[in-house]
Amino acid sequence: MQEKIVSPKESKKRKMLLMLPLITFPFLTFLFYTLGGGRIEAKTAESAEKKGFNFNLPLPKFKEDSALDKMSYYDQAAADSIKLRELIKKDPNYFDNKASEEKADSFSTGDFESRMLPKNRSAFNSQSFQDRNEQKVYEKLRALEKVISQPSVPTYGQDMREFENYGTSKGESEEIRKLEGLMSAMSAPQEADPELQQLGGMLENILDIQHPQRVQERLKQTSDSKKGKVYSVQKKAAENNISSLQRNADSQSLLKTNAFYSLDEAPPAEEMQNSIEAVVNQTQTIVNGSVVKLRLMNDIFLQGTIIPKNTFLYGMAALKGERLEVKITNIQYNNSIFPVDLAVYDMDGIDGIYIPGTISRDVAKSSAYRSIQTLGISGISDSWGAQAAGMGIEAAKSLMSKKVKLIKVVVKAGYRVLLYDEKQKNLKP
Repeated sequence: MQEKIVSPKESKKRKMLLMLPLITFPFLTFLFYTLGGGRIEAKTAESAEKKGFNFNLPLPKFKEDSALDKMSYYDQAAADSIKLRELIKKDPNYFDNKASEEKADSFSTGDFESRMLPKNRSAFNSQSFQDRNEQKVYEKLRALEKVISQPSVPTYGQDMREFENYGTSKGESEEIRKLEGLMSAMSAPQEADPELQQLGGMLENILDIQHPQRVQERLKQTSDSKKGKVYSVQKKAAENNISSLQRNADSQSLLKTNAFYSLDEAPPAEEMQNSIEAVVNQTQTIVNGSVVKLRLMNDIFLQGTIIPKNTFLYGMAALKGERLEVKITNIQYNNSIFPVDLAVYDMDGIDGIYIPGTISRDVAKSSAYRSIQTLGISGISDSWGAQAAGMGIEAAKSLMSKKVKLIKVVVKAGYRVLLYDEKQKNLKP
């Protein structure tokens, strides 16, 4: 027998036909399952086995508001009820039967007669359902208009006072008095409510917290209003340290005041000091406009701040006769500058430091200045050398005259002075 030779193309075709069922079988099975194959018999078997109540409840199917929960439904119901009440208030023809049945027992015959519809009014008119209090107010207003429209009654004497309210009922006159009192109370000016003021202060604080720029603007306004203000300086009072282990520093004052006084005598008044002790810190040669350095000998109070002793003060000097006047306009302490108005007094109580011999020194310097001015070069030719020499002499004259004219004084270190606050000049000590 001859063997049949198979071509490579045919062998590939056979292999593909052999593998085709293995590839298509899973797809056919999946397609059969998705189309519902084999499920009907399982459902009929389950229905045959389970009989009685169905314990599996179907889930609710929401259309648009599927994201709402239970509380959201409650909120929606409350909003719907609020809208319904607003519509009822706006409807003038709405009549609540339930409310009328609840209030029917509490109505008296007078109330029923007052609420009956007049003959000339329709049931669809909103004025027919007026409140009883509203009707009373309208009646009182009509009575008031009636009284106002009446002509003025002539005044009578005391014997005719009993006929003042003649022609008007007692109840009507009392109602008129009540209305007049109510109108006078409404027209009277009302006092400020403290609760409203407290609430206003709280609101201001809340606004300041929310907007800090308001506080900055307020501080700027206060600083502008206090611009140019000079602080007063006070001497710090000595502290009385009471202790059995420490010697009393005020023993001399105790000896003076510790005595018996009669009814006619009064204890000596405590001495008030309105000046501050200071000393010149170092020996200085001073001219007009120089800065004098002083040092405090006691603690002082300045705008609630304690300035300790040995603090340096600086003032501008000015020579006037035999007095060296020193004015202190600022005090610097702890990187703060306090504007003050202090004048330096000598121990004799006169403004300025006493400088003896200043007048004679001034006279000598003025005479030297005049003698220097008279110096000059005469009898010299008009050559260039002579002109240069003349210019040099003039420059030397101007320099020497300025030095001679400038008066200098020396203030020694440790010189005691008193600082006086110029703001307290008009105040009694």
